[in-house]
Amino acid sequence: MTKNKLLTPILLGTTILSTAAFADNLITGESGKCGSTDAQCHYEITNGVLTITGNAFISSKPWKNISGYKTGITSVIIENGITGITNNAFDEITSLKSVVIPNSVKTINNAAFHYAPSLESVTFETGSQLTTLASNAFSYSPSLKSIDLPESLTGTLGSFQGTGLTSIVIPSKVTQLDNSCFKDATSLESVTLPDSLTYIPQYGFQNTSLKSIDIPKNVTTIQGMAFKDISSLENITFASDSKLREINTNAFENATSLKSINIPASVTQLGGYLFKGSGLESITFDEGSKLTSIPNYLFWDASNLKSVMLPDSITSVGWAAFSGVPSTATVYCQEGGNKHGGKSCSELFTANSSFTGTIQLYAKDTNGNMILYDKDETTGEITSNGKKYASIDHLIAGRAMHEIQQIENSDGSVYLYDENGNLIGIKGKRIYTVEEAARLSKPTGNTFKLRYK
Repeated sequence: MTKNKLLTPILLGTTILSTAAFADNLITGESGKCGSTDAQCHYEITNGVLTITGNAFISSKPWKNISGYKTGITSVIIENGITGITNNAFDEITSLKSVVIPNSVKTINNAAFHYAPSLESVTFETGSQLTTLASNAFSYSPSLKSIDLPESLTGTLGSFQGTGLTSIVIPSKVTQLDNSCFKDATSLESVTLPDSLTYIPQYGFQNTSLKSIDIPKNVTTIQGMAFKDISSLENITFASDSKLREINTNAFENATSLKSINIPASVTQLGGYLFKGSGLESITFDEGSKLTSIPNYLFWDASNLKSVMLPDSITSVGWAAFSGVPSTATVYCQEGGNKHGGKSCSELFTANSSFTGTIQLYAKDTNGNMILYDKDETTGEITSNGKKYASIDHLIAGRAMHEIQQIENSDGSVYLYDENGNLIGIKGKRIYTVEEAARLSKPTGNTFKLRYK
């Protein structure tokens, strides 16, 4: 084969991996089998060109036993008919610039093209049958800026760690991503994840340049450090019918551009240090949240946090959950009924939680609008916008206590009446609705006292 033929980018029925220039120590005159038999996989090296033919798997890589192969092999031709590529088959061949994978290849094994620093493009032939792209297949190929993965891929997608990718679309049959799949792909700004995806791995997108990401509805787990150290990340969106159950430790650590997040109702577990060092200012939870605990160290060192809309399902707040959160932060919390397992909001926040901000009580009116109020923990009296209310029900209904009278009964209970003489509650027992109170009889022979106006 002449030097001119080496410059031909694509040969019919073959795949070519080529380089821009030729080294002085080109390997030539080497040949042998690279499979179980010579017919299954045969290779020849002539003037630095490694040509592979056969009808089976490339199961061995004898060319790597040849001195100087990293620079002595400048092009690789994989002919159609080869069905798979073994582990580390072409890794560390430092001069490769492009590769076209023939449609007969079904499997690319671990680190097959790992650390190919000059590799700029990877093309899969039309009609590709590739189903498996294993761990680190193209990792640490910093010159690789783009890749169109075939729709035939299934299962777990191998790692593109340390590549120069700027964007990628994950095929629709991929269900998981390999650990560290895009870690240190520092130019990656955009990724499209399929609905088939069920799992986002540990370190999956750490230290990339993502600005936003949509989490598909079938993802149930986001593992630890998945989006750590992404200073550009501004927006995380979950599907309205999300099945997400857990977000693990440090997942959004150092996401300094992330200002707000809404957690799906399906989430039952959050990990510690989840927002450590992030730019988070506010967090909300979908109505009907199943989360029962704010874990230890959840907001550790979230120094920009301003507001937390606490789910009614929360029954405990963990150790140092708010350590490092400024005292200007506000937690919005509802009380009453079975909310928080019957605990008051103040009971949730023990000294161990390290929360030094404001616990703001609120109720929702019939239109779902928030009504802020304060409560005297000793008397139970409710105040909102300078007006006093006998109960949360009265607050929601807008029935302020303009004038309240109390009757002290012989058994120590205190009956409360509005200015029209309607019984509205019994202190020391429970607050009644107006309808319930109307069915109670007034005590007699006791002294009326003006409570307040």
